[in-house]
Amino acid sequence: MSLTILSANLLNPLFNTIRVDHRAWLTRLEALAGLVESQAADVVLCQEVGRSRELRVDEWLAGRLGLTAVYERANGRAQGRWGREEGVAILSRYPLSSPVSTLLGGGLWRRPALGAVVAAPWGELAVYTAHLSLRPWRNRRQPGRLRDWVAATAGGRPAIIGGDF
Repeated sequence: MSLTILSANLLNPLFNTIRVDHRAWLTRLEALAGLVESQAADVVLCQEVGRSRELRVDEWLAGRLGLTAVYERANGRAQGRWGREEGVAILSRYPLSSPVSTLLGGGLWRRPALGAVVAAPWGELAVYTAHLSLRPWRNRRQPGRLRDWVAATAGGRPAIIGGDF
């Protein structure tokens, strides 16, 4: 048996721009959904997942693809003043359980990591997604923190880490 995992930074326009063209954004998301389908991805590890008052990307993708999803906020607040946020998400065709998260970096741009247990037909697997800092002086510590956190939370299961490093 095989397991296909796809990792994608969604380049969240819901958070990074003043005006959002939701039709163009939905076209991009539909293209990503087509890629997930064409590759028969079992697990999708996402970074820069947008949420706004009008659209929750993780929920839209999960619904469109028939997947389960877990999400962790990084920056902003969908219900706040600007009505936008972004985070990381894990989507899976198999059941997800035991979600865990940690903050790898703070400051102006929070850098969370998210993990969950995938109940695949051949056994459990721990999967993780992270979006590390762009600043080299912050980023140099984050891979070690991520590795130590995964080791501490995987519970002896095989673990896979994907993300924007």
